[in-house]
Amino acid sequence: GAGVAYDIAGFDLAGPEGGVGHELAGLQMGVRDACADAVNAPIAQEDVAAVAARALLDAYHAGRSYELTGPEALSRRQKVELIGQALHRDLRYVELPRDEAIEELTKDMGTHAAWYVDGQQALLDHPQAAVATVAEITSRPATTFLRWARAHRNLFQDP
Repeated sequence: GAGVAYDIAGFDLAGPEGGVGHELAGLQMGVRDACADAVNAPIAQEDVAAVAARALLDAYHAGRSYELTGPEALSRRQKVELIGQALHRDLRYVELPRDEAIEELTKDMGTHAAWYVDGQQALLDHPQAAVATVAEITSRPATTFLRWARAHRNLFQDP
């Protein structure tokens, strides 16, 4: 029948869409936000695309669902440090109390700021582990966050 027989779900993107990069553009020192030690395993969009291509081209994957992550579980603080390495800058993560973070984030996120901070808090309580799905399906290692940051350093430059 018609329709898509594939479900690739359960991933957190590296980069601005994934929560760290947008705070860095235009900043000299780093990020001011809550939950510096919240851990997840961000995945590069290129890796999501590679898995999707394999899944669409191989009937074996029909009807299967995969959790996709990057190859390493990192705290938000570690991601900022890695972006600093990619930019050859010393960046730091300044942790804000919940209410102050929400107030600061509301400028850009509006009513979604509290939801965002609560989501980061959930990662403190339940850190995401990295899984090897990308490597298993594509027969190549998933992109590390540092490699991704180096390849996309333009995303963190001043506008």
